[in-house]
Amino acid sequence: MVSEKQVRAGLKNVIVPEVERSLIDLNLVRKITSSENKVTVTLASTALGPEVKEYITAGVKAAMNPLKIADATVEYTEAKPADLNENKYIIAVMSGKG
Repeated sequence: MVSEKQVRAGLKNVIVPEVERSLIDLNLVRKITSSENKVTVTLASTALGPEVKEYITAGVKAAMNPLKIADATVEYTEAKPADLNENKYIIAVMSGKG
């Protein structure tokens, strides 16, 4: 059976085309379920168009091939942008002339 850590390592190589960052870096992975030769990855689909979802789904399935996963499934769930943001603090810097 494949571990969640191995799946996350594979997902690190799946890049979201519009922002050029991985699924892991964008915090889009919501849940990973694995059994024998099957993995289900649930992703947040905030502002992802249908063609981007197809591209990501193909990328996830390709990333699972080296792990010898026979059946990789990708599910999408709605999420607010605030749910994906891991920033705890925002520092604003202002400069004024006068």
